[in-house]
Amino acid sequence: MLFVACSVSKKNIKAKKNKSGNTVTLNGKSVNSRNGELIISRDSISLEFDILPYNSETKELHVAQIAATSDDSNLKYFQEGPITNNNPFYSPTGTWIVPSHNNTYNCMYVGNSGHHYIYYESESDKRATLIKKYKNGKVRLKWSVNCFSIDKKDIQINNSIIDQLYLMVFIDQNLNDIIEKGEYSLFKIKFKE
Repeated sequence: MLFVACSVSKKNIKAKKNKSGNTVTLNGKSVNSRNGELIISRDSISLEFDILPYNSETKELHVAQIAATSDDSNLKYFQEGPITNNNPFYSPTGTWIVPSHNNTYNCMYVGNSGHHYIYYESESDKRATLIKKYKNGKVRLKWSVNCFSIDKKDIQINNSIIDQLYLMVFIDQNLNDIIEKGEYSLFKIKFKE
């Protein structure tokens, strides 16, 4: 389950399922399930999603792999199928972006390769905020950013020149390195002027 929230008003966030089985809303309005397009003001971006906890002891490494690009020619990499070394965003040899010194991502990297590696193992080992623990073992996490990292420069979202952003959130639920239906959400985000 995935929620996308953007700080554009004080309305409560509600849920609606999109075509990939994840739950998506923006300020109480459902996202068009056919194209996953969001129109938001230039402010912070906040993602919420349900996932199994990361377990380094058993090697069950459940993570949300979040990739962002402003170039629509990269959409060919955001599709169902096995993860290969030819995919600059998701590769078995490692395309994750290293977080800052405090093990968090303060900015969302936007480029032509790489993804954020968001997980929760414990309060001392996490890359997102724990929102809720479920009886089935899953947790709800929240990841918020208010800046983009572009060409090795951090730029506040409200100062960026990006008009649109493609965002893919991939959670490999069965840990088989295959992007499958129900394991990813792809969004096109347009920014209001």
